[in-house]
Amino acid sequence: MKKLLLVTFIFILPSILSAQIVVGGKNFTEQYILAEVLKRVLQKELPNVSIRKKVKYNTSTIRPALLNGDVQIYIEYLGTAYTAIHKQNDSEIARDPNKILSELQRLDEPNSLVWLGFSKLNNTYTLVMKQDDASYYDIKNISDLASVLNDRKQLKFGLEESFKKRADGWNALKKRYEFSHSINLIENTSSYNVHSYLNRGQIHVGLFYSTNSHLADPKFVALIDDKKYFPNYSAAIVVRRDTLDKYPAISDISQRITSGLSNEVMVNLNHLVDIKKQKVEYAAQKFIDESY
Repeated sequence: MKKLLLVTFIFILPSILSAQIVVGGKNFTEQYILAEVLKRVLQKELPNVSIRKKVKYNTSTIRPALLNGDVQIYIEYLGTAYTAIHKQNDSEIARDPNKILSELQRLDEPNSLVWLGFSKLNNTYTLVMKQDDASYYDIKNISDLASVLNDRKQLKFGLEESFKKRADGWNALKKRYEFSHSINLIENTSSYNVHSYLNRGQIHVGLFYSTNSHLADPKFVALIDDKKYFPNYSAAIVVRRDTLDKYPAISDISQRITSGLSNEVMVNLNHLVDIKKQKVEYAAQKFIDESY
């Protein structure tokens, strides 16, 4: 009897060890948190599967890892996949998450990849002011800002150098909102230090990513993109078809994760890690406890 049990265990062991999913992620705070959320939820919902995590990637390296099977699933941004990975440039599609998703599903079907919907977390660009300045000039959206600029108010901007040069960047933004602004009133900043320029009063308007951890500070306000200029970068889960076929529960798991994500939620999670210096694991578990 003992020999029979031993032989049975030897035959079963390889199949147990082969039941593995590797969650991918990119090497910045938001992606560390999202990958940890995905890993923890999969561990909970698929207890017989070994779930591992690799968060060493950037956009150019995580895609090959997904295609070759080093990674089976990760959270990507629709706009990144559409423009940076698939090299598509239809601006109308790039601003509509439903159209982007439809295109990605079509483009990635031959690659045996499946896009499982998208969240309200849209990590695109946003223009930000100090609340005091926005209230003083009565600015709530970018059209309000254009009106103030066109009234010859000398407001100084903080922009990334790359944004000034890109085709869908500064010049196209000015054209879309029909405002005039002197290039001499632009300070070179980055997403890492633009909040400091605002705090010191060196600029009046800064370019942020919309889930920047500093947006949890009530002294800052993000201006509404009322003409929907900025491309959509909603977070979405993409998975290998063979993995989804093997574990179909991933579809429902993904829907529950993405339904809980939003800009406000992500700003606060990023703030916990970047500003409050909490661990990524703490932030991920907080999301699961409150939003999954």
